[in-house]
Order: sequence, then C-alpha cells, then structure tokens
Amino acid sequence: MNTAEHVQRAVEDCLSGQGLSPKAASKIVTEYLPFLTVWELAPSGKDQLETAEAVVAFAFGFGPARKGVPHPPEQYHPLLHHAGKTNEALANVIVPFAQKGLAVFAQWEVAEALKAHGILVPDRRGARPERTYLGTSGVVEQFMHNGLDQLRSVVLVAHRHHAFRCLETTRALFGSRGNTIDVLVPELPDVYDPDSVQPWTRSMENYVAYEVESRFRNRSRGKM
Repeated sequence: MNTAEHVQRAVEDCLSGQGLSPKAASKIVTEYLPFLTVWELAPSGKDQLETAEAVVAFAFGFGPARKGVPHPPEQYHPLLHHAGKTNEALANVIVPFAQKGLAVFAQWEVAEALKAHGILVPDRRGARPERTYLGTSGVVEQFMHNGLDQLRSVVLVAHRHHAFRCLETTRALFGSRGNTIDVLVPELPDVYDPDSVQPWTRSMENYVAYEVESRFRNRSRGKM
C-alpha cells in the first residue's frame, strides 16, 4: 500500500469511526481527498503527446510592472507588466509543440511570453480579462468559445501545481455540454516567481493554502 492509499484508508477510518458508513466514507474520500493531496499530474507518454490536436496554456501569476510604470493595475496588461518568470517557463514548454504545427490556445500572459520565441497566438485562440479577474473556468470558457470545444485531444500546459485544477475544470466544462476531451500532460515547470504581482503565486506555501480553498469553492459551483 502506497502513501496515498494509506492516507485514504486513514481518512475513511476516521469518518467511519465517527458513525459514517464505510460505503459513504469511501465515496466521500474518493471524491474529495484529491483536492487536498494531488499537486502533480503524471506526464503522458511521448506517443500519447503526438496525438494531440492543440495546446491549451494557462497563465500563472504575472509581473512585475515594467520600468517607469509607477502605479500599475492589479489586472495584467502587456504594456504595463512583464509576463513573469513562471509564464516564460510555460512558454518554453509550448515552443516544441508550436514548432510542430499544433494550434496554441493561450491565456494572455503566456501568449505574450511566446512572442520572445517568435510565436504569435491569434486573438481568436486567446483568453484575456475584459473588466474583472479571469479565473481558470473563465479561461476554459473563452477557449471553448474560440473553438476548443471542436477538438478531442489537447496538450495541457500549466504550472505543475495548478495543472490539476486546469484539468478538472476543462473536463467539467466539457462534460456540462455533453462532450469529452482527452487531456495530455507534458513535463510541467514548478517555477515560482517571487516578484509576481499575485502573492499566492510567489511560493508553493502561499499557493497551496490559496488553492485548496479555490478547489473546494469551484467544486461546489460545479466547475471542477
């Protein structure tokens, strides 16, 4: 029995020891424990990655502000902020797939980081905020509106510790429309940018505390 199985058994025993039936305890733990314990996705095999039709890329933090911008807004804008070290690392993962001709759907910050590699993401495959903060589900919804919902196999590129939410959110939104999608995962970066404008993306300690709450909140809204 591996560590994850030990943890699952211990939580099930804890619940059943307080009066919950073993069957109900197992169901609850199976559904919700990954929201606390899964922080990395197993990479897909090289042959699997070759079957993808496109790349979907989710940003992680951004900034700092560009030189000479005294009071930058909290919302990202490429004229006011740097894309950030993490998004530059994500762009590096995307480059070989883009060079093979795969279409790239990318959140604004990652799309800007790709420009340094000579890769331009057209607006019709981008995701950017309009007036308010753009969360993971909003990114997927924009991608689907821009044609992602016509595809059946994609490579997911996100920060290693953000990828679980990106995966579950994509599956949930596709499922809500009666569709399915095969999501493949390459080796993902775990770079945190201490200069990020968003405090929760500056370290793993900050992010895990923030992300656990976000996962359960999005699950309750049917977005994971």
